[in-house]
Amino acid sequence: MDDLQTHRITKPVVIGHSLGGTPAIDLATQHAELLGGVVAINGLPIYPTNENMPPDQRAARATWWKSVALPDQFVAFVRAYILPSLVTAPADVTAIADASRGTNPVTAAQRFFEDSTIDLRPVLKNANVPLLEIGPYDRSLDERLTL
Repeated sequence: MDDLQTHRITKPVVIGHSLGGTPAIDLATQHAELLGGVVAINGLPIYPTNENMPPDQRAARATWWKSVALPDQFVAFVRAYILPSLVTAPADVTAIADASRGTNPVTAAQRFFEDSTIDLRPVLKNANVPLLEIGPYDRSLDERLTL
């Protein structure tokens, strides 16, 4: 927040995508008075599928994610776990997973850890700024997850 004041940035609109959306929402819950608004694209107050999971179970899953911090493990993890729930064309999974090789796996694992252990739902009332959540909806994903 010091950077906003140092650079005389007044009431910015913060935009975060995916793993960046949750910290954008978190920023609004903690420093709403400094922001003009937040746009979260695919970033939610709680990681998808964690909404009914107890905090200790979320922490255990998050700790496991941090173990996938080697490049080859990270790509395998993205290919097997993350992408199938986000990409509808199976042929695209390989191409996207291969593109993720440039990602720093330690940083990504830390973000997955932080994103999967936080639950901002109780403090959303503190986000007294316009907050736009943009998320795609794919009914076939719901059907695949409930089979």
